[in-house]
Amino acid sequence: MESTEYQEVRLLKDEQPDSSDSDTISENISIGKSTSPRKLLGIYLFVAYLINLLLVVLVLVLLLSPRNCRDPTIGTLYSPAQDVIEYEVVSFPESTQNKSKYQGDPTTGIPTDETDKLWSELYLFGMKSWVDEPTARKLPNRTLALPDDPDKYLVQLDVFHQLHCLDVLRSLLWPERYRHKPHTDYYLPNGERNYTSSAAKHYDHCLEYLRKSVMCHSDISVVYYGYTEGGHGPSPQELEPHTCRNFEKVQDWARERVVYDLNWPEDWPQGRPPESAYSVLDD
Repeated sequence: MESTEYQEVRLLKDEQPDSSDSDTISENISIGKSTSPRKLLGIYLFVAYLINLLLVVLVLVLLLSPRNCRDPTIGTLYSPAQDVIEYEVVSFPESTQNKSKYQGDPTTGIPTDETDKLWSELYLFGMKSWVDEPTARKLPNRTLALPDDPDKYLVQLDVFHQLHCLDVLRSLLWPERYRHKPHTDYYLPNGERNYTSSAAKHYDHCLEYLRKSVMCHSDISVVYYGYTEGGHGPSPQELEPHTCRNFEKVQDWARERVVYDLNWPEDWPQGRPPESAYSVLDD
């Protein structure tokens, strides 16, 4: 690297600068002390490294943090719970040989009182929720105000309806346990099924509703094939990863808006409600 030579500058008495020229002379004398190109390059590289490091950290934070966003699957439709949506990747455990707590007893294969309780805790609290008037205005359709609180409007997130239907159909698998449930006319006194009963129509509705819901959401997670011990040829495996909405977040939303102390249908006015009982939609 080239060195910079400095020459001593002697000023005669009559050449002494006045104070106004001191700044200029200081600049001229310090010209040789400028930063070298190699040192400048090192500074530039260090700054660039810091910027790239910050960008990497920012990208990792965005990728790894839960995403709260408007759910793209509902398109332009508004849902009052859309702001709590978070996505997560979940692999469903094998459930043919290894029973979950929502399935029948591993020994007898029959559900227990604890099984029924766990199913009820999934959705019963979400069957009747409320939203305030500004929120009700954003809904795709009108809904009714609560009879004891006209500033709150009755809603239900569809996932709880679907779970209710699934639970209803679950009971059909074990008629010995559930045939004597109250408010059902599905079973005749002689034990035969009444396929024209109101309960049968309810079951048929639930089956059809779940069919449409499954097709509507069209889960495109990929099921892969493998060999199972003792099996005959390749079989579908149950460990495929799914992109799921965080169900606990949706449950929390509904728990905060449970409609309490409202008997159905006793507490509701009889007959067709007036127009004033419905919410008003935004244009």
